Amino acid sequence: TGSGFQIEFTAINRSTLQCLPITTFSEKEGSFTDGSPSKSNYQNNLNCFWVIPFKHILILFKDIHLSDKDEIHVYDGILGSGVLFKLGSLNSKTSSSEKFRGKNGITVQFVTNSQGTAGGWSAAFKFEDKKSRQGGSSIWNDELFWGIDFKTFTIIFSIIFFPTLIYIFYRFSKKYESEFESKEIELAETSQQKRQSNNNSNNNNNNN
Repeated sequence: TGSGFQIEFTAINRSTLQCLPITTFSEKEGSFTDGSPSKSNYQNNLNCFWVIPFKHILILFKDIHLSDKDEIHVYDGILGSGVLFKLGSLNSKTSSSEKFRGKNGITVQFVTNSQGTAGGWSAAFKFEDKKSRQGGSSIWNDELFWGIDFKTFTIIFSIIFFPTLIYIFYRFSKKYESEFESKEIELAETSQQKRQSNNNSNNNNNNN
C-alpha cells in the first residue's frame, strides 16, 4: 500500500455566485459582464461559461482588469456541441480591450483562483453579416447601382471591356498594316517608274 492522499476543498453556495456555470444567449447581439456588482471585484474560485450559439459572431472585451493567474478563455464553437477551437486567452497582462471572431459561435470561459480578485471585465457581441466580414463599408462592398457592388461591377466591366479593347486593337493594327502595305506598294511602284524613266533617258542618249 501507499501513503494515501489528501484532498482540500471549499464549499461554494451557488446562490451567491456572481455568474452562473453556463449562460446561453438567445439573441445575436448583446452584452454581459463577469457578474460582479458595479465598483466591486469579482469572486474567487469561479468557473463560468457564456455561450453564443450563432455563426459569425464578433465579440469585444473591454475594461479588462484581472488578478494574476485569473483568465478568460475564448473559443470558436458551442460548448457541448463538438470541438472547441481556442481563439485566445485574456489575463492580467492583457490590454484594456480585445476582440475575437467566431465562425461557428463563441464560448467564453472565466476561471479565477483563490489568490486574489480584481475589477473584472465586460463584453459586447454582435452578428457579422457578409458585408461586415469582407471589410465593412469599404468601397469594395458598397452598392453602386441596381444592387451591384463595386467588386461585381469591376468583374463585369473587365469581362466586357477587355475583349472589346482587344478587338479595337486588332482592327487598328489591321488598318495600319493595310496602310503600311499600300505605302510599300506605292513606294515600289514609284521606284520602278523612276528606274524605267532613267532607262528610257539612257536609251535616248545612246541613240543620239
